[in-house]
Amino acid sequence: MPVVEKPEATDVPAPEGDYNLISPFTFLNHQETACGALLILNQDLSGSGVLKLWQRTQLHVCADGGANRLYSFWKSDDDRKKYIPDFIVGDLDSLSVEVRDYYKSHGSRIIPQYSQYATDLTKSLYLIRVWYRNAKLLESDIEEHEGLLKLSDEINETDKSTSNNVYIIGGMGGRFDQSAHSINQLFKITMMLNRELDLFMITTTDVIFSTQKGTNYITYENKSLFYPSKKVPICGILPLGCPTVLNTNGLIYDVIDWPSSMYGDASSSNGVSGTKGFIVDTTEPVIINIEFDISLIQ
Repeated sequence: MPVVEKPEATDVPAPEGDYNLISPFTFLNHQETACGALLILNQDLSGSGVLKLWQRTQLHVCADGGANRLYSFWKSDDDRKKYIPDFIVGDLDSLSVEVRDYYKSHGSRIIPQYSQYATDLTKSLYLIRVWYRNAKLLESDIEEHEGLLKLSDEINETDKSTSNNVYIIGGMGGRFDQSAHSINQLFKITMMLNRELDLFMITTTDVIFSTQKGTNYITYENKSLFYPSKKVPICGILPLGCPTVLNTNGLIYDVIDWPSSMYGDASSSNGVSGTKGFIVDTTEPVIINIEFDISLIQ
């Protein structure tokens, strides 16, 4: 169960054989075409990088009170009119009448989903899945209790799209149970949809996501892309679900056949050595957080 210390910069090629490709920093790539979805939850947007994330994504969804946060974020109505969400989803218990009327009058589709057996985050992810798989299904009226869940369940494999990134603002912080639920959704949606949606929680300090079990290759243009001023961005490989056995390549402290659990050892405060990617092989899904410079999107 050794730990192997690596230099600050290491070239780590893609692994041989089957592996899960994860690209958490696509929103920072030098690209002309917007891609992925932005999901805004009900937390303060100050310092969140919402403007640039919006500009670099193609689908924009607010989960219930997230629309209030978006509305109040802008200092002028001229700015507010430029950033109209495509959809507002949830039980709408937090959405103010003023904000609802404003966004509805400016073209947002408001979809009530009153079921109390799913959170507004989960309901929004059902919508995003349907939009990517078959957006035409959203053009008709949607049953207001759990219609999005039913639409998601009814989608055929023939409608399947490639993996799409979903960047989530407001998933961490605030009440602990809500943050824990966000982690729950990272695990649940990743496993349920087989990486059909790749979920990335964006905080003011890091990007947080789930792997699948097996070999995962976390890739990026260059680690200087997400932290130009730091040679070794901090990361964690966290067994927040089941105990697991880890093998890594491309971290400052790589591990070999290393048992990891919340009852035993966990790789926190590790560092990214791989210049363009690193490998995490795990017997069970784990949560990874990678530090990045939030000023890049402010």
